[in-house]
Amino acid sequence: WMLREAGAIAEANVLRRLDQESFVVVDCETTGSRSMAGDRITEVAVVRVHEGRAEMIFETLVNPDRPIPPAVMALTNITWEMVRRAPRFAEICDQLLGALEGSVFVAHNAGFDWRFLSNEITRATRRPLVGQRLCTVRMARHFLPQLRRRNLDSLSDYYGIVNTARHRAGGDAMATA
Repeated sequence: WMLREAGAIAEANVLRRLDQESFVVVDCETTGSRSMAGDRITEVAVVRVHEGRAEMIFETLVNPDRPIPPAVMALTNITWEMVRRAPRFAEICDQLLGALEGSVFVAHNAGFDWRFLSNEITRATRRPLVGQRLCTVRMARHFLPQLRRRNLDSLSDYYGIVNTARHRAGGDAMATA
């Protein structure tokens, strides 16, 4: 997979091989699916991939300052009791930005995680999240057209990846990496 990096001028466009890049894989768990309608992050993880090796560099529960719906608790096993004493997003924002800084942002369904993080970062810093993004769902559509589904479970099965913490930020980010 190649990343196209736009330079200052059209002639400066460079193709780079993804397997030669360092990048971060991000996953968020949330109170729902609507980042613009009041849903908030309950957990976030960042895995750095360098020379094909993945390591967790940031993972935390986040107090969303609102209830977690029962359906979300059943899916993620994240309860109010777990997050009520967790830091609020503004308290972890600088550390999270440090983990993301200068790296390509990779996620399974990147638009979802990007929207939630961008909204939270904007709320905390009054600045939007910026940078290059890569969506592994889009990559899977391109490279694995034979698969009926490209969700994380299907891709994990296809590649023989065991995710012992499914629907948790750390487990899903590591499986995506």
